[in-house]
Order: sequence, then C-alpha cells, then structure tokens
Amino acid sequence: MLRIATIDNLSAQAYQLKTPDFPCSLTAQSPSAVYTMAQREGCAAALLPVARIRELAPIYAPLGHYGIACRGAVFSVMLFSESPLEEVLKARQPIFVTQASQTSRQLLYHLCVERYGYAPVWTEEEEESKTRLLIGNDAVNGDRIEQQWPVQVDLGAWWLASTGKPFVYAQWVVQKKLDETVKTQLSTWLEKTVSYSETAEGVKAMVNASCALGLDVAMATEYYAKVSARIHEEDEQGLACFFEMQEAGLCRNIA
Repeated sequence: MLRIATIDNLSAQAYQLKTPDFPCSLTAQSPSAVYTMAQREGCAAALLPVARIRELAPIYAPLGHYGIACRGAVFSVMLFSESPLEEVLKARQPIFVTQASQTSRQLLYHLCVERYGYAPVWTEEEEESKTRLLIGNDAVNGDRIEQQWPVQVDLGAWWLASTGKPFVYAQWVVQKKLDETVKTQLSTWLEKTVSYSETAEGVKAMVNASCALGLDVAMATEYYAKVSARIHEEDEQGLACFFEMQEAGLCRNIA
C-alpha cells in the first residue's frame, strides 16, 4: 500500500482536512520522524523538512508547490530564554533544541552566527538549559514554563528581518521512481486538501483543531492567515536563499 508521511503539528493542519481517495496509509509524525521514514524510503511521498531536501534529492523530487511557508512571525517556531541571546551565545551556554525539529535548528545556527558572530552550543537535555528552541504545538502551549521567560524570539520574524524573504519549513516530495499515474493521484489529493484549506470552511476546521491544542480562536485565526500550505514564487526565493546558505556551510545540524 502507498505510504504517505505528513507532519503532526498545527502548521500542517491543511493536510489533515481531506483524506486521499485512493488506497494509501497516511501517517502524521514529527519532522524528524518524517525525515527518518523518507531516508529509509519508507514512504512514497512526504512533507519533508527543507533542511533535508538536498540530502534526499537523489531519491525524492518536489511534488508540486505544496508545503509549509510563512512570512514573518507565526509563533510556532520560537526561541525562549531567561537571558539575552547574545549573552547566552558569548558564554557558550547550551541551548536545548527539540528533537522533533530538523529545519529550525539549522535556521537558528545561521541567524545566530550572522547577527552575533557566535555559533550556538546545543544540548539534548532540556533540564540543562534556560534557553530553548521549540516548534509546533510545544511553542504555542501556554502551560509551558518557557512562555513566562522574558526573551521570546520568533525565528520566522528574525529570518524575514535578515533576508526580506518568507521562509519555507517543509515541502512535499515524492519518490522519483514512482509511476506517473501515482504521482498524479498524489498531486490531485494535495491540491484538493490545500484548496479546501483556503476556504472559510477549511480555515474554520483548522482553527477548531488548533484550539483543541491550546490556541484561542483569535490566535489560531491569525496563525492560519500567516501560514501557507501553498508555496508561491516569493516563498521559492526564500527557500533558494536557505539552500544557498546550506551550500556555503552557513547552517549546521546538531553534532
């Protein structure tokens, strides 16, 4: 059976709205888990973190112009700290980065080096750090202690201020070896669910789902006004900029 992997957080709600009308298994997982599944060729199509697009390019190709894009602040990729970030970086204090993330850690690395001239020191132990990078549902969860910390930085806003471009966090890809008929089926489903997400009814469904995760109606409505499931020409420019930084060695993963 055809296996499809999407991301399980609120930014990918558009891909939960319409079930594919062909035999398949659709699973929603963390960005890191989706990458692992794709790396093992365990899925025909995936909403792949863009940090891994170039790595898996021999196997996967973009599937239309669909993904997760934003322009500016969307409060779902957030850095929280008890101290000013420059002080944290200078003192080489560890920054906790959620293991669910693939792209945001590379983005944070580049932004820190570009603005402050210091590379972040990562830790995988949350309790060791008072500076934390959270994504998706964790970033907007008002019950988390980080929401009370004085320093709160939205990486989408920081990227926009730095480059003047939107940022793409994930993009749909498909295995190159698949039959063209299957690729067409996948593209048709994506267009159907994305088009529905752009209607008033679709937005309401996404807002309702996000409220169940802890957002209020106003915040959820604002969020889906800023997050796009359709990758436009300007988004492609931002993605190309990120790929150029990867090529130049200006982004780093956790060691």
